[in-house]
Amino acid sequence: IDGNLVDEDGNGLPNFFVYAVNGNRSMVSGQTNAAGNFKLSVMPGNWSVAYDVPMPLNGSPSPYMAGDPEEVYLESNQTVAVSLVVSKATRLLKGTLVTPDGKLVTGLKTWVYGRSTAEESGEYGFVAEAYVDGLGRFDIQLPDGEFLVGAWLSDSVDYTMRDETRVGI
Repeated sequence: IDGNLVDEDGNGLPNFFVYAVNGNRSMVSGQTNAAGNFKLSVMPGNWSVAYDVPMPLNGSPSPYMAGDPEEVYLESNQTVAVSLVVSKATRLLKGTLVTPDGKLVTGLKTWVYGRSTAEESGEYGFVAEAYVDGLGRFDIQLPDGEFLVGAWLSDSVDYTMRDETRVGI
């Protein structure tokens, strides 16, 4: 699979993790180069090609959104070109993690996510993630629309997520 990953203006996006997954859950992965190009060597068959949005090292929210995978079929000794266009976020949602009784959750290393409420977004529809700081605060970049916001919580913490929060921006 020969691919390129670009923003909506056609600019190549470097250092994005890209991967292809088939129906047997086999995965091949790589990273985009400085021009946003990538190569993934896969076996013949059906593959879903996707990317992960890198989180900035300073903990700020990414200006880019997750997108839907590109479905491809390859035969033996065939090369398929894939072009993935990454949308930019247009809105910043600021929030805090709190307990059901409104107490701030601090000292927890975790992430929050936003996922689309649109029916065509698939089973999960994740569009963005953001780091939660030690004081329970987060800033997540989202496009215009309606979303469910929740937190990724490991089994080793003393909290569980009861409900996602519906937000419209």
